[in-house]
Amino acid sequence: MSQAATLAARGAVAGDAAARESTRREDPAELGMWIFLAGEVLFFGALFVAYAVARMHHPAGFAAASARTDVWLGTLNTAVLLSSSLAVAIGAQAARQLQPRDAAPWLWAAAALGIVFLAIKGIEYRKEWNEGLFPGADFRIDGREVAGAELFFAWYFLVTALHALHLGIGILLCIGFAIASPSAAPPKVDGTRVHVVALYWHFVDVVWIFLYPLIYLVAPRS
Repeated sequence: MSQAATLAARGAVAGDAAARESTRREDPAELGMWIFLAGEVLFFGALFVAYAVARMHHPAGFAAASARTDVWLGTLNTAVLLSSSLAVAIGAQAARQLQPRDAAPWLWAAAALGIVFLAIKGIEYRKEWNEGLFPGADFRIDGREVAGAELFFAWYFLVTALHALHLGIGILLCIGFAIASPSAAPPKVDGTRVHVVALYWHFVDVVWIFLYPLIYLVAPRS
């Protein structure tokens, strides 16, 4: 074997060893995210249990309140968030394939779609505020008091605000990595971090998928 071939073989072996070592160093980041998400599942799970208990006690009130939500805006937001999740997945895959420049546009797209989601939710909040659906002394459903309806909207505003907060964090992370991706060094480390951000984003997406029917599809609409 020539000296050049020997050096090339040694370099390949060293490169493989470095890659394995890098992977071992990066695994804790993904493990840490899974542990964090497990805690978030318990947190949102408690809110879902509270919803189930309240709905069992006030089925008519929850149905009446749900009928006052804007199912079209909710459906549009679901489509927007699912699209953003796809963009994050493509960006994370590009980053893991050591193509950070290809990942950046998809991360920007995901962040932009997340902002669109929040804007639509803001429009929905304003509409509900103007209709007197915010919990308080003047809360009414079609000018009358309905047992459980105010409780539904108290839960609705709490859980959607928490979801929006989590989404806002995801947007900031996507923007940060979109800015850093074109100059990331070494790119593989950055790719793993983008993958971790994608896990977080998909969790936020899954939470909304559970929220959508609980908020907008409680009862048939006329």
